[in-house]
Amino acid sequence: MSSDIDEVVIARTVQDGDHDVRIEVTDPRPDTASGGWRCTYRIDGGAARSIGGRDGLAAIYAALVEIGDDLARANDEGAHFTVFGQADLGFPARTSGTSAGAQ
Repeated sequence: MSSDIDEVVIARTVQDGDHDVRIEVTDPRPDTASGGWRCTYRIDGGAARSIGGRDGLAAIYAALVEIGDDLARANDEGAHFTVFGQADLGFPARTSGTSAGAQ
């Protein structure tokens, strides 16, 4: 799959049932508007999403948390994402087995 987001530095392929889903995260870059850093991620060739952090590491971590939340939310809505087994999506998440809005 070709990428139209810049400088993918990390990627992972996860499973949704029998379907491979590629997740890509870009190199964080300074965000002059906020004074922090931003990085972009995309799941399965969908729309790119950008998220910020205080520094480059915080921006990458925030992207990984958002990815974990997106996968957990999709599972709550009927997807079947797995990475390292049913209970572990392989990404940090704010929530434990439920979407962020279902607390």
